[in-house]
Amino acid sequence: MPAKTRAHTVSIPAARSRSWFARFARDTSRWSGGNTALDALACGLPIVALPGRFMRGRQSMAMLEQAGMPELIARDDDDYVRIAARLATDREWRDMLAARIRSGCERLFDDPAPIVALAAALSAVAGR
Repeated sequence: MPAKTRAHTVSIPAARSRSWFARFARDTSRWSGGNTALDALACGLPIVALPGRFMRGRQSMAMLEQAGMPELIARDDDDYVRIAARLATDREWRDMLAARIRSGCERLFDDPAPIVALAAALSAVAGR
């Protein structure tokens, strides 16, 4: 990644402690951010994600989809660099995405469907 882009980003593992200083976060393709990605999104911090082959590398992608942010999900390495470079250099776009993340987080954090599904699964296991 170009030095200019690298200077304005933080990788997901560092986001929890530094998210209020970062302009955006970069997820990894082999092992997704999980709770750290959730923390970054809760702060309205845009994340560029490159989905990996396995579930462990696709968590941030799923979160971004749930929050309505598909333009932050890269199709390949070149797309990942393109999105990251634009996040680093296009403040207006980055700020617009951050605002959309903040408004879209309700779909991510306040969706009752996962709780309902977990309750149904536990009831099924318990034989009810």
